[in-house]
Amino acid sequence: MPRIGPSLPVDPETVDPEHAMERASDNFIVCELMLGTTTTESYADFDANDIQYGFEEDQRNRILRTYVRNAYVYHLNEIFSAVKNEYTDWDKPIQHPINIRDSTMEALSDGHTVAPLIRVAYLHARRGAKTYFFHFGYQTKDSDYPQRLGSVRGEDLTYILGMPLVGGQPYFPANFSRQDIAVAEAVLLFFSNFAKSGDPNTAPAPAKDLPDYGAARERTRYKGLVWDPYEIGTQFYLSMSK
Repeated sequence: MPRIGPSLPVDPETVDPEHAMERASDNFIVCELMLGTTTTESYADFDANDIQYGFEEDQRNRILRTYVRNAYVYHLNEIFSAVKNEYTDWDKPIQHPINIRDSTMEALSDGHTVAPLIRVAYLHARRGAKTYFFHFGYQTKDSDYPQRLGSVRGEDLTYILGMPLVGGQPYFPANFSRQDIAVAEAVLLFFSNFAKSGDPNTAPAPAKDLPDYGAARERTRYKGLVWDPYEIGTQFYLSMSK
């Protein structure tokens, strides 16, 4: 089970979130929705030893069986076998502990975060609502996380808050590069536009009674980048990466 996960103020015995969204009134689609994920959403599910050295297949099987048992009610063995088969690299005759770790992280990331987010995006977009989806795959150059794992859960928060533009402050210490700052500028512009207008590509005109602070900073290499909405036919999403 993930150590940190979303929760709903409802009784899960009586209200199923997916069922509620499928049959929701127009209140579910009157607002624009933005969803996003990092590459390794399950990073916090493992301890430092697992992350550094990996683990063997027996531990992988215990982890996946525990997750399946807590997430599903019926056909547990079939689901476990399907997940193990899907997330095993059968081209490698010998599975290295690091590779086993990577595939297990990918399975858990998809299971408890990515797949549910995509399902919410589908249920929101299928009725014509404006939906935007992103994958934050960028890695801070001066990072404590292993580069092999890609971006990890929460790594996008640094950029959404614009920390590279102010030196990180006490809670986000890092030696941010010029590229980190450029990514932060792009992310901030997208998110602030969305908060103001419901469209990450368009900023609303300033109110007449507010001072004019000038144009927003350029997004350097990201200038001109358009974030297309997520639709059930195209499933467009924005990849924020190197």
